Amino acid sequence: MHLCAGFTAGVVIFLLALTGAVRAFEQQTRVLLTSPSVVQPAGAVPASVEALVAAAAKSRNAVPERIEINRDANRPAQASFGLGDSVYLNPYTAEAIASRNSWVNTFFEIAGNVHHALGMQRDDPVGRAITDCANFLFVFIVVSGAYLWLPRVWNAANLRMRTLFKPGLKGRNMEWNWHHVIGVWCLVPLFLISFTGVFFSYMWANNLFYKVTGTERPEGEMGPGARMMPPPPRTIAAGGMAELLHPAGAKRLDELVAVAERQMPEWQSINIDMPQAEEKTVRISANPGNYLHPELNKYNMRMELDRQSGAVVKAEGYTEANAGTKLRLFARGLHTGQQFGLFGQGIAALAAIGGMFLCWTGLALTVRRMLNAAKKREKARARAQAGEPREAFETAGA
Repeated sequence: MHLCAGFTAGVVIFLLALTGAVRAFEQQTRVLLTSPSVVQPAGAVPASVEALVAAAAKSRNAVPERIEINRDANRPAQASFGLGDSVYLNPYTAEAIASRNSWVNTFFEIAGNVHHALGMQRDDPVGRAITDCANFLFVFIVVSGAYLWLPRVWNAANLRMRTLFKPGLKGRNMEWNWHHVIGVWCLVPLFLISFTGVFFSYMWANNLFYKVTGTERPEGEMGPGARMMPPPPRTIAAGGMAELLHPAGAKRLDELVAVAERQMPEWQSINIDMPQAEEKTVRISANPGNYLHPELNKYNMRMELDRQSGAVVKAEGYTEANAGTKLRLFARGLHTGQQFGLFGQGIAALAAIGGMFLCWTGLALTVRRMLNAAKKREKARARAQAGEPREAFETAGA
C-alpha cells in the first residue's frame, strides 16, 4: 500500500514539495528583492494617506483597492489594484517608485498556482482535486513509512543504518539508505505539513476546527479552494477623488489611521481598504508582524471605523477570535512553518527538500523493483518455454 500510494502520487507530491520549498521564504524574498528601498530625508515627515491615494490613482487612472503603510522608515508604501497589480510609493514625497525585479512576483505567482492546482488557476476544481488528493495520500505515505522505517531488531547497527548516511553506496543500496535516513529525520515536520494541509484542502476537514471546539465559523471566512476576486477598478471621474476622500463632514483618512494606531500601538503595517464615497465606515487592519517576524501575522486586528465620528464600530483580532479560528490559525502556522518564525520556515523548507528526495528515491526503488520483477518473470517464462517439449513428452507417456 505504501508503494502503490507513492507510485500513484509521487510526481505530484514532488511538485508540492518543490514549490513548498521555493515558497518557504516567499514573504521575505518579495520584500528583499522587489520592494525598493527608501532613504528618509533629514527632517522629512511622512506624506498624508490622501496624498498617497492621489498619487497611486494618478499612476493607474483608477482608485486603488487598498493602501499599505509601513512603520519601517526605509520601506515604501504600497497601493494595490488587484491580484498582482500594485504600485510602490515614496512615503515622504508620495511619488510612484518602480519596483525591482518584477519577475520575482511572477515567479511566485506561478509557483503558487503549481502548489495549489498544478499550474492552473488556484481555484480550478480539477487542479485542486489532484493536489488535494496527493496531499491526502502523502499523509498515509508518511504514517505507513514511519512504521516501515522501524527496524525489526533494535540494535546500534540497525539504528545507524536508518539514521546516518553511509558513504560509498551506489544504485539501489544508496537509494534505500537515503530514503530511510531522510524519512527518519523529516518524519515529524513532513507529517505536520501534510496533515495540516488536509484541513486546507477539504471543507469537511476545515469544519473540524469548529466542531471539535464547539464554535461557529465566522461569517465571511473563506474556505478551501475559495479565491477572493478583486472588484473591477474604479475609474476617476472629474472631482471624484475629492468626493471619495472627503465626503461631507467625514474625517480625514490620516485621523482614522491614527485611531487604528492607538488600538494597536505595536503595529508594523496598516492596510486601508478604500471605501466608496457613500460608505459610512472604512475598514482598516493593523498588523504587528513583518517579514522578519512572520509568526506575529496572526495577531493582526481588523477594524471598522465610522468616517464621521472616527469611533471604532467593530474590532476583530486574535484575542476576540473563537477557539476554532485560533486553532485554524495555529494549523496554518504549522503548515507554513511561520508558527515558529524564521526558524520554523527554515525547518519547513528543509523538510520540503527532504520530501523531494523521498519522492525521487521512492520512485527509483519502485521502478527498480518493477524492472527486477519483470526480469524474473521473463526468465521464468524462458525456462518454461525451454522445458515445454520434455513436459509434453512426459505428459504423453503418462
